[in-house]
Amino acid sequence: MDLRGHGNSHSNSPFEIDDYLADLKHVIEATKISRFQLVGVSLGGMIACLYAQEHPENVQSVVAFGSAPVGKHPNLNGAMRRLRAIGVASYFEASLEKLTLPPGVDREVRDLVVSYAIDGREDATMVEAVTRAGFTTDLSHRLVPSGCPVLIVNGELDRTCTPELGRALAISTGGEALEIPNGGHILPLETPAECARLIAGMTRDADSARRGETS
Repeated sequence: MDLRGHGNSHSNSPFEIDDYLADLKHVIEATKISRFQLVGVSLGGMIACLYAQEHPENVQSVVAFGSAPVGKHPNLNGAMRRLRAIGVASYFEASLEKLTLPPGVDREVRDLVVSYAIDGREDATMVEAVTRAGFTTDLSHRLVPSGCPVLIVNGELDRTCTPELGRALAISTGGEALEIPNGGHILPLETPAECARLIAGMTRDADSARRGETS
């Protein structure tokens, strides 16, 4: 699912963590699936961890890529001034290479990440609201172990959700932390095969553990 203000979802505010979490609950209820794995990227990973805390009986496992209890930005106010001055497209074309993508990333991957960031997000005011919420929301006080298997995966070169912050998230959620060498922030687009392997591994491990419990 695309979170509100992302991709093909609507751009209506508010963009607070509990609004995203409520949206996830509605989508899950609509699927009528009782047990599942949650996989999220960046903010989506944090939302998945919060959902698992509230509904551990439904969650087989959680995998979060590029997630942290709170994002890190070197100059958020200055960045938002640039966003308003140059527009959404120019802002993302410059900022994603500086903060999100690893140095030397393939041009194809770079263009794909930029296109996803820009698509359907022409409104600079909305993008600023989403960005500010993403970088100022601190979940450190809310995160506790859910009892579900949790894997937090961060890129070695991610400058917004660093491996150190990823390890803090893993400790808070009772999960495991993993660092991808030379990886940036959008790992499923940068290293899709490795991310798919990690997701499949968590699924197998959770299935094996559940069979052991019921045998």
